[in-house]
Amino acid sequence: MCRADAINHRSEPVGLTSLGGVSVQEELRPAADQRTGVRRFVVGVVLGLAILQALWIVTVPPFRASDEIDHAYRAASAARGQWWADVPADNGRGNLVRVPADLVEAAQVQCEGLSYTGPDNCRPVPGSRSGDSVLVATAAGAYNPAYYWVVGTVARPFHGATALYVMRITSAGLCLLFLGLAAWALLVGSGSGSVAAGWRGVGLVVALTPVFVFSTVVAAPNGLEMSAAAALWCALLAAPSAADPRTARRLVMVAGLAAVIISTLRMLGPLFVLLTVLLVALFHGRAGLDFVRRTSRPLAVATLAVAVSVGLSAAWILRTGLAQASKDELLDRTWSPSTLILWPLQTIAAFPFRNVPGPAIVYPVVGLLAGALLFLALKHSRGAQRWALVLAVVSALVLPIVLTAVTRQAQGVIWQGRYGLPVAIGFVLMAGVILEQHRPGPSRLTVVLTGALLAVSTAACLLKIVHDELGRSASAGDGAWWAAPSWLLVVGSGVAYATLLSSVMHVRTHKPAEPHVDPT
Repeated sequence: MCRADAINHRSEPVGLTSLGGVSVQEELRPAADQRTGVRRFVVGVVLGLAILQALWIVTVPPFRASDEIDHAYRAASAARGQWWADVPADNGRGNLVRVPADLVEAAQVQCEGLSYTGPDNCRPVPGSRSGDSVLVATAAGAYNPAYYWVVGTVARPFHGATALYVMRITSAGLCLLFLGLAAWALLVGSGSGSVAAGWRGVGLVVALTPVFVFSTVVAAPNGLEMSAAAALWCALLAAPSAADPRTARRLVMVAGLAAVIISTLRMLGPLFVLLTVLLVALFHGRAGLDFVRRTSRPLAVATLAVAVSVGLSAAWILRTGLAQASKDELLDRTWSPSTLILWPLQTIAAFPFRNVPGPAIVYPVVGLLAGALLFLALKHSRGAQRWALVLAVVSALVLPIVLTAVTRQAQGVIWQGRYGLPVAIGFVLMAGVILEQHRPGPSRLTVVLTGALLAVSTAACLLKIVHDELGRSASAGDGAWWAAPSWLLVVGSGVAYATLLSSVMHVRTHKPAEPHVDPT
């Protein structure tokens, strides 16, 4: 009998048991479950956002989004080797660039329907045709060409409105990459071993307001700046809790890449990065200092990369004169107290232009959800976390006021609420992290209700745009625009948010293994 027992014992697979008879497989299950939870959440976020982006791409007529005509011209010229433009237009705003004639022709009707454009912005400059290309004016001629070269190069084989749609899809894909990194960072950086996104996932979804998602599909760098900022916030908020050094290094790499992108795209990028780093440093307190000591080498590399990108960006700004005062005498320099209410509303919904409000329902819905997260987080936070959360809210509200006061005389009142989203999303993401640390995960009812409210408000935004654009001859008569049916926008919004939030409640658990006792 003893010999048989010995034989049976030796026949067990080597390496499947540990001290006390607990299977190593059982010990490894939590780690495997966490990897599964991370993958499920990232896939859910990416797929859900891709559906939303597709709805926005087809809903907004070509060349109808905020300054999209200027950005499309800039992308087309950069892809063909014109890195910047320094010849001012005689009869329009901005400088002259050389672009395909079919692109100008496709944008002409939408361009001429705008109040601030001139003939050189909407039609080829007389006598400028050379082969298939013409000269046209764009206000984006001096902007950093890095982003524009990428989207313009991908769209180069295409023509007219099709080229513009390809630019939108390319820009949406770049944004989706960083939003996927943001979702990954939030969950993989958790030191709790949690396999569900929980409150962190709810915070991320609420932070992606309708105007945020809209901006990710416009052929312009604003959406990529916002998406990279989301990745920066999530990576920095999660990094000190990383369970192992390898994960911590990867989070530093994500944060560094995101900061480089933010610093390169627009003039205010370095300021946004600095504010984010300072607020997150306060949020983590001593844990942040310990993290810096543990990851000093990758942090030094990331900091050097960001410093180089800031230097190159500053050199470009000085070379092109972007920081100089505008010579446009028609600039609007009036500033009323109503903007203090208008700017926060614009961070929720204002499209296709900043002076076009979204449907009335979207503001209380998104405001209520963000406000509820903030209230609960303030209630449960203490010390440095509470201070960081309060200062993040103050920064989001004060930043546009300060920047407008500083630049109003030189540049006019050009601020739009969505410009501040790289900083404003921070307090919502912070709130989600705090609640995940101090409260049980959100109930199924909470998750379902959040998704339903966001789906309804987004569908309302899309339906309003289609209704408004069908009332404009410039859009209704454009054969390149397909007005999506109402049912598709409603169903698509519901499917998108169901996908986005499907993994927030997903938890796979295993009962602790009973110790195996050898009867002998």
